[in-house]
Amino acid sequence: LERAGKAPGSHNHKRLKNVLENYPRDELFQMSEDELLEISLGVLHLMDRPRVKIFTRKDPFDRFVSVLTYVPRERYDASVRERIGRILAAAWGGRLSAWYPQLSDAPLVRIHYIIGVEPGEHLDPDVADVESMVVDTSRSWTDRFETAARRAGVAEAQIGVLTSKWSEAFSPGYRDRYDAIEAVTDLFEFDVLGEEGQGAPVAVRAFRLPEDTPLQFRFKLYRRGDPAPLSDVLPILADMGLKTIEEYGHSLKPVGETPVHVHEFLLEDPRGQTISFSDVKAPFENAF
Repeated sequence: LERAGKAPGSHNHKRLKNVLENYPRDELFQMSEDELLEISLGVLHLMDRPRVKIFTRKDPFDRFVSVLTYVPRERYDASVRERIGRILAAAWGGRLSAWYPQLSDAPLVRIHYIIGVEPGEHLDPDVADVESMVVDTSRSWTDRFETAARRAGVAEAQIGVLTSKWSEAFSPGYRDRYDAIEAVTDLFEFDVLGEEGQGAPVAVRAFRLPEDTPLQFRFKLYRRGDPAPLSDVLPILADMGLKTIEEYGHSLKPVGETPVHVHEFLLEDPRGQTISFSDVKAPFENAF
């Protein structure tokens, strides 16, 4: 309190004292005075302009990373807390060992995350980049959807119409699996389908993810109306010599329109060594 230089009895002095009195007890015992001063002043400044912010502290023995995360109360819910935990664990290449939320009448919710790591064998991310990801994931789905649509080149005049029609069409299961950028990418594929009975019966998009092996790739199958029967799909893939590893299905319900079903399949070619995906993508889509 003395080093912070706030006048005793002043509003900021009282607020800083409140920050310290409510600080996680384990942290007080483990951190240095310099670390406590820097972070507590950061929290104090945050109270003047509530926003998403993270404060990190590394364990001196390199066993864990402590992350204090502040989120405006109106943005906080269980799904936000879980997504932030996954981001933090992935950023340091560790595991979410514990989390402790603190909810009060204050405009900010504090979540204290403990990310367990292997000493000397974990990632060392740029904290600013991690914070940027946390800020993005704490925004509402509608906000993220609108931003993704703009980045994809949707005209500003169409953003409102698109959002009102589609932002709530994506189910919670879909939102847990895919981000807003993927949602907009899927949306462009729906144009191929047109209205029920007027466009193509199905649309297909093949793609690859970083975690896929050299023998694997994925594709999404889009169909308006009823979901595509697996008994129709799997024989086609088998005739192509492809092995189906996984399938995920989601029903999207836009306002005033027939639902669209999105199926994702993970495929593998058991005969080859390496698939040249750039050569396979278009022929596969056309053949299917």
